[in-house]
Amino acid sequence: MWYYNEPKSGRIASGTYKDLPCIGEGLVSGNIRCERLSTIGSFRALTAQNPDSDEPVTMECRRVYISGLYEVPVTITSNALFYERSEFYGDLFASGELVIRKSFRGEGKLQAKRIAITGPADFRGPLLGSSLKVKGALSIGDIACQEMNTCGRLTAGKIVGKDISIRFIERCHCATVQGARVHIARNDRSLFGKFLFSSWDEEYSIMTVSGDIRGDYVDLSHVQASTVIGNDVTIGPGCMIDCVRYRDHIYIDDGALVSRFEPFTGTPDNPKR
Repeated sequence: MWYYNEPKSGRIASGTYKDLPCIGEGLVSGNIRCERLSTIGSFRALTAQNPDSDEPVTMECRRVYISGLYEVPVTITSNALFYERSEFYGDLFASGELVIRKSFRGEGKLQAKRIAITGPADFRGPLLGSSLKVKGALSIGDIACQEMNTCGRLTAGKIVGKDISIRFIERCHCATVQGARVHIARNDRSLFGKFLFSSWDEEYSIMTVSGDIRGDYVDLSHVQASTVIGNDVTIGPGCMIDCVRYRDHIYIDDGALVSRFEPFTGTPDNPKR
């Protein structure tokens, strides 16, 4: 059974609500279940643990709309929207879509079926989902998703997926990339970066990968990496690769620098000489 609640600020008791709007400062003193949560301002847990147990304070909501600071772990059974200038600290799980617009930062863990990010986002922690679409600047920890499509500036840890497409602007970096299809290229033809990033210099725009790039099909341009391993590998212009290992096919552009390349047998996950 859902109970209605009026817009409020201040201390919010644990319980079950239908609509829970908060304007100003909201302090949660226990577990909350609600149909819809909308906040403008600050929304956080009064204490890290429930007063009657050792379990952390959590929220379970169907829909969430957040503008401002949010510091309570939340499970969302539908969709979540962060807009304007938002901060999130904690763990978020959404079974539907997570949309982040304009400025966003925080720390914890983000997981949703579909994730769409527009604008600058700086989050310390992993991101997990079935699909990820980014247009803007994203700085985050490890990424694990089936489909990934980014356009803009990217800084990340390990990237694991099935179909990975990274179109970058300015200098970008990640630790490793592993997928079935991996496409990484500079977004030369778009005016998007020239307007979004005033310091954008096309000549110095390159994606650096400190570890390996692995995939069944790998297509790279303007990428600097230590090792590339794939069944079908294309090394395009502007690349600087220490070692390329291929199984079926390899193409190296005249404008690329590859120190050495060698065939392998097996799979990209377990290559053998």
